[in-house]
Amino acid sequence: MAMVCASGVFDPRGERAMRARDLFCCGHRHRSSRRREIRGFCAAAARILVPVEECIERMRDALGIENVEGECADKFITMTGKQWFMDMKGDYKFTWCADGRFHERFKGEHFTVEWAHDGRNTWYADFAGRVTKLQLDSLELCLLTAWIRNGYWLTAEGQEKLSIKHRTDAGDLPVAVNPRMQILDVVASVVVDSVSFLPSRLVAKVCGEIESWGYSDWQTLEPECKCQVPLSVAHVTSSGSIDSIFVSCSKVGSNEDSSVFVLPSSRFLPRDGVYPHAEFDAGVSPNVKLFGCESGHCLVRPLVDGQDIGYFLLDTGASGLMIDANKTRELGMEGFGEVHLLGVETRVRSRFVRGKQFQIGGLKIVNPIYIETSMSVSKGLLCVFDPASYVPSSNLQWQEMILLDNLPYVPAKINGHQVLLLLDTGAGGADVILHARAAREYFPGIDERLQCGSVKESSSGGGGLVAGTGEIQTLEFGGFVFEKLEALFLRYKVGNLDVSQYTAGLLCGRLLKTCLIVLDYQNSRFGLLSWK
Repeated sequence: MAMVCASGVFDPRGERAMRARDLFCCGHRHRSSRRREIRGFCAAAARILVPVEECIERMRDALGIENVEGECADKFITMTGKQWFMDMKGDYKFTWCADGRFHERFKGEHFTVEWAHDGRNTWYADFAGRVTKLQLDSLELCLLTAWIRNGYWLTAEGQEKLSIKHRTDAGDLPVAVNPRMQILDVVASVVVDSVSFLPSRLVAKVCGEIESWGYSDWQTLEPECKCQVPLSVAHVTSSGSIDSIFVSCSKVGSNEDSSVFVLPSSRFLPRDGVYPHAEFDAGVSPNVKLFGCESGHCLVRPLVDGQDIGYFLLDTGASGLMIDANKTRELGMEGFGEVHLLGVETRVRSRFVRGKQFQIGGLKIVNPIYIETSMSVSKGLLCVFDPASYVPSSNLQWQEMILLDNLPYVPAKINGHQVLLLLDTGAGGADVILHARAAREYFPGIDERLQCGSVKESSSGGGGLVAGTGEIQTLEFGGFVFEKLEALFLRYKVGNLDVSQYTAGLLCGRLLKTCLIVLDYQNSRFGLLSWK
């Protein structure tokens, strides 16, 4: 067994501007053949084409792939170091073989996670030790990100599973990717340096958004396996956060335990320290009271750290437990790491928190990990006053508010046109929504503009709402002027959005949550104190 230790300087973002000598390769999985494919091109930004066969051979030479297939064919390569993962620092370990098998692990203070491929199965074990067999795009991305780092994609065996082809539409873009990521059709692009012929960046779509992996500090494993590996890797997520790997030591050996790659027969792997795990009390009825509300949501009342802190939404669309930030402070929960929540309208940065136990019916989760979120906006405050005794701020200027069926409508000007808009904190997706009649009146030619593509058109999943997405230059409202707002222009009459000849549409929650608004329902007036 031989061991080599190395270190180097690394740009953690891994996003250097593309130089004219950079090449590209693009990879994806072919749906009909059910084979993972790397479809690629080797084309410089200046459109200097390198024959794909020559490109592959030069990459193989640069990476020392012949040594991987020869001297290292029966070896285990283990790379260790440090990793920043979800804003947590921990130990990193990546063990792989020339035949494509690998095992990758992050072990931090708060939790451990791991990924592996045993030649047939690709699997993931989360912070609770729960083992999941990866499928679809999760499977494809796991394989691609590992195989490009260890060079397996360029081995003879790897090329039987992958194909590398020219990508002629690269132009002079820094990256080139397929505009869509379909199920069983993951698309990835590899930027290859045209001088060293070493990969410098992988770009792929993850959940429909572009993410990248930057590779640097390439070093040779010596003396038993003369192949090049990157000692520094930076994964830049679509949210802008960075997960970085810094390899400090690599070893090559023949006597490693290959069971580390194998899909575990148990559904759970053991975890060190404090980790979430479930306990069931068979003596407790499995029936749990479920509360329904008019919005269609289902609510439950669990015990959190032994206390009834209120209702929880029962949401199969959520990836884990979530809890209000105010409650975590009340309960003294420990916070750590960073996670980004992607909603319908926007992305929110949050963190993990750890509780003592979460109990609902006979199920008890010990040491649960929640994602902390806010159930309020701005200052997190809804103030309810008696209108008879309310003393407004000295700079508050009351404006007329019209109630139609107890709904508050307020006067406003859109690009100079006087309109009446509903204050609707429950509407989302834009700053302003105009119904079809108002859109045609205040934006002449909107239908033609939609047809020619100058305004984007979108529809709901069920096809019931067809709208154009455009921009409102100015909106005057409550004594303030808002500029360049995103608007939805409805193309047809929809439901109750056009309930009066005098109204034009909605002021939506996305805009309203940036404002401090006083609503005086009793006196049919409102005031806008500030906006950000």
